[in-house]
Amino acid sequence: MIMLFCLLFGAALGMRYNVFCLIPTILACGAGRLVLDLFQSAPTGSTAWHFVVIAASLQIGYLIGSVLQTVLAGGFGAFNGRACSPSRHARSS
Repeated sequence: MIMLFCLLFGAALGMRYNVFCLIPTILACGAGRLVLDLFQSAPTGSTAWHFVVIAASLQIGYLIGSVLQTVLAGGFGAFNGRACSPSRHARSS
């Protein structure tokens, strides 16, 4: 459940924000999970594992979201399905 939520949240971040938003998001989600694990008296290894899962899921979701945003916005620049042709600067007058 944690992984699915973080994947979706990371994809939403990837479609809207730049990569620098990941560090505070990972720390905030990790801190929230730490508080939940403290209230549930979870072992330390479980808390560390949850933090790793949260960080990896957010990063993978961010990657998926940013690729999806790029594809929806019109492709990858020169590689959007058109044949490569010389630019107007490369043509001789």
